[in-house]
Amino acid sequence: MAPAFLLTRPAADSERFAGALRDRLREVRVVISPLADIRQTEPVPPLGAFAGVIFTSRNAARLAAGLAPGLPAWTVGDATAAAAASGGFAPVSAGGDADALVARMSAEAPSGRWLHLHGAETRGEVVPRLAAAGIAAEGLAIYEQVPLDPAPEAAALLSGPSPVIVPLFSPRAARRFADLLPVAAPLSFAALSANVMEALDDARDRPRGPDPHDRIAARPDAAALLEACVDLHAAVRRVEGGWGGG
Repeated sequence: MAPAFLLTRPAADSERFAGALRDRLREVRVVISPLADIRQTEPVPPLGAFAGVIFTSRNAARLAAGLAPGLPAWTVGDATAAAAASGGFAPVSAGGDADALVARMSAEAPSGRWLHLHGAETRGEVVPRLAAAGIAAEGLAIYEQVPLDPAPEAAALLSGPSPVIVPLFSPRAARRFADLLPVAAPLSFAALSANVMEALDDARDRPRGPDPHDRIAARPDAAALLEACVDLHAAVRRVEGGWGGG
């Protein structure tokens, strides 16, 4: 039985990933059901007093779009860099996660004040770690993620007998999805990183360890997660039954 994909990121991000899945897998069912909506909570302050900004999410880059054309922007990865470039910033991608961002900024030691624009829930301790490295950084939460219930099509998918693959991009998303468990559908997960999978295991209160039903991306970026999803899709199709339901 062919598996379906359930995408739970905000609509724009899910649509982009759905397109990539369809390009790779052609005939594949994809259900989009965001489990959170992005709501701006603070205006972006005037950016003229800053040497540049720091983005660890595309959401923050989108909310700041057009406010400071040409201003340097350090970004956690390539997708966030693309969002920053679309908003008129001049991005430098760390090509990985928060650790990679902190390491590269610490090594290059940019001068001036830097503003980290982020969501209400943030991880990686970016600002304290940069400050410890002698970089003048400060943070501001400008949005929050408001939980949403699963869409009717997603609820029906999770209640059915067909296998479902769920890509997870962050520990927060993993914990949010775990709130929906258990479900009837056989589930498998593709996680952006080991930290994401660990957050899911913690939320499900299950032992950590290799699971043949799951995949972890080789690198913490969307391209690597796409490859993990393609590999997992092929694996699920080879298996008849035996998929855990969470």
